[in-house]
Amino acid sequence: MNIISKSNNPFKLDKLKKDGIKVKEIEFNTSKKEEINKYKTLDDYCKNNKLNKASISLSEKGIMYAFKNYNLNPVLFYLSLISISAIIGIVFLIFTKNIYISLICSLLSYFLLNRIINYLNKKENNNMMQDICIIYLIMNEKLQNEVYFIDALAYIITKIKNKRLIYALKELKYNILNNNDIDKAILLFNKRFKNEDIDFLVLYLQKIIKIGINEDTDKISITNVNKIITKKYKKNNYNVMDIIENSFILYSVLIIIIFIYINIR
Repeated sequence: MNIISKSNNPFKLDKLKKDGIKVKEIEFNTSKKEEINKYKTLDDYCKNNKLNKASISLSEKGIMYAFKNYNLNPVLFYLSLISISAIIGIVFLIFTKNIYISLICSLLSYFLLNRIINYLNKKENNNMMQDICIIYLIMNEKLQNEVYFIDALAYIITKIKNKRLIYALKELKYNILNNNDIDKAILLFNKRFKNEDIDFLVLYLQKIIKIGINEDTDKISITNVNKIITKKYKKNNYNVMDIIENSFILYSVLIIIIFIYINIR
């Protein structure tokens, strides 16, 4: 039996498999075949060999995941936000009979909808901190024990809880197995989030793909896990400040509307 060396690139085992050489792997359930159309490739978001920034933005903010639509059209999405804001403006126009208040409310509504989207993405990022730590710990442990990268990835998927992160990891695994461009697969995984912790995780994965697991990558994983734990502790302490900030913005908006209404009436 041929097993992976700690100093080797874990993806070299793919060639060993194709040559019929047995390798040490984690056993996991593959009874359910993943549908081809369920996952996207980076090329699906490219036009003329350039990334569609508007589509990528929807992906990073978790909007595509929220709508369970990874073909979401950015133009239609933002038109829907504008439509909702316009409807709110019309409602204020009906009740106040004042076009200025109506316009201001429409603009503020659009601003607040975007704030809500960013807030929900930030909240989601905080919720996946623990799972990101689990990824580091399991990946580092399995590769040190000479386990194939893909099998370690499959095992990680069964151990984390955040559904958005699970989807992205399954997509990463699918693209590595079915498309011969690992760099694009990892870049798409990165573009599924607007999250600094994911950015560092991607750098870690790229490093172990290039040089394999060693003392340097081991130190990187431990350092990044400690950073996440420290940040999570600080986030818990600042939750009250987030509430105060959001409440201040809301009350400021209400005061502005009332002030304009009183002075224009």
